[in-house]
Parts: sequence; C-alpha cells; structure tokens
Amino acid sequence: MNSDVENTELDPGNEPPSSAVVRAKPDEILLHYVRLYHLSNLSLNADDSLGFLDCMGAYSAIVLNLKPASIYVHTSAPWFWPFANCEILLNITIDWTSVELINAPLHVNASGKRIEKIEHEADLRKLKAVEEYGGISMDFDVLTLKGCQTPHSRYPQLILKESYETNFIPNCWVCNSGVLPWQILARHNDTVVILDD
Repeated sequence: MNSDVENTELDPGNEPPSSAVVRAKPDEILLHYVRLYHLSNLSLNADDSLGFLDCMGAYSAIVLNLKPASIYVHTSAPWFWPFANCEILLNITIDWTSVELINAPLHVNASGKRIEKIEHEADLRKLKAVEEYGGISMDFDVLTLKGCQTPHSRYPQLILKESYETNFIPNCWVCNSGVLPWQILARHNDTVVILDD
C-alpha cells in the first residue's frame, strides 16, 4: 500500500491531530486550500506546481482581498511546495510565511464505497477543514469565496454526515458536492447565509 493513501472510512481519528495546527483568533481569517495528488503514478516536479490562474487566485486571496492570518494547504504531498512557480508567473514577490502545508492522506472510502475521483477527495477535505478548524475554504482559481469562520459549524457537519458519511455516490461528483448540499440547505436554511454578490 502507498504511504499517500489511507484505506479507511471517514473517522475523526484518521485526521492529523488538531493540536498540531494553531487556529486563528476569532477576528482573524483562516484560509484553507486543498491540493491532492495521485502519488502512486506521479513524480512531482515544477510542472505540478500551480499554474497562472491558480497563482492569481491565491495571490488575490492571500495578498489583495482576504489577507488571512493563516493559510493551510491540505495536501497529500506535504513535502512539495505547490507555489514554486507563482512569483515567476506573476512577476511579483509574495510573503509565504503564513502558509503551512498540512498532511492530508487520501481516504479511499466513504460510507463503505471506494472514492475513485480526486474531486470527491478534495471536496471531502475542504468540508473537514472548515468543520474542524473554521475559516474559509477556497479553490486556488477562485478570487472570492466566503465560508464558515466558526469551527464545528452545522452546515459542513450536515454535508459530511448526509452526503459523504451516509450517502456517498462514488460515480457522481456533482451529487455529493452540489445536489445533496443544496438539498440539505433547503431543509436547514438557518445554517448558512447566502450572499448576493
């Protein structure tokens, strides 16, 4: 078995210890990114670093708009720096001192079914990060997205439980990350605030 894969069900005991991560203060923004790699067939190099659009998204969040106190990149390759090309591509210098790489081994299974799409793994990691630590979870290519600032918020808990832990649909990415969360929102509309902008 590869060291980048955990052949386990979703279980809080399989996560990295939360004491290893320092949470942001209540008035500070904590930003989560997820960057997962299928490591069994991949030797990581500069070509696997973020591209121009991803670097622009990260730059706009880290430096221009959100200015988070802490940025956690949850990755299945914690030894690999995904921002290697960003300063060259954007022709700027970026202060990366608030960025921490968090080991995020692949789960492999959800609600007794094999996770085959890396997109499912990434969505699962985003939800678990926001649920456990609070903060905002963004894709690298997103310029602005607001999320939960409070750890253990109800909406991510509901999605984790109802979509991934009990009703995982392995061959339908949009079902677990789109359809089911909207259905959950319709039933629990007091758990989220939707902004017009």
